[in-house]
Amino acid sequence: MKKRIGVATAVGAVLLVTGWTGYAQAQRTDPPRQAWQYRIDVTSDRTQRVDIAAENQRILDTRAAEGWELAAVGNGFFYFRRPK
Repeated sequence: MKKRIGVATAVGAVLLVTGWTGYAQAQRTDPPRQAWQYRIDVTSDRTQRVDIAAENQRILDTRAAEGWELAAVGNGFFYFRRPK
């Protein structure tokens, strides 16, 4: 008799946990993915500009004022992004 009660309790617990997990998964909604707009600007070339840092700063300030976020820098380029 005690064995039956233990088995029934274990089965009930498994069903309860399984049902709750299924309910929780059905309630979960993923937020929509953010769409991005991208832009690439060329950094100042050392052979063409005397004041490279000031020119690069001007590019960064201008893009920031337009709502662009600097995502990466590399290979002579600034990579920007902003939400669509």
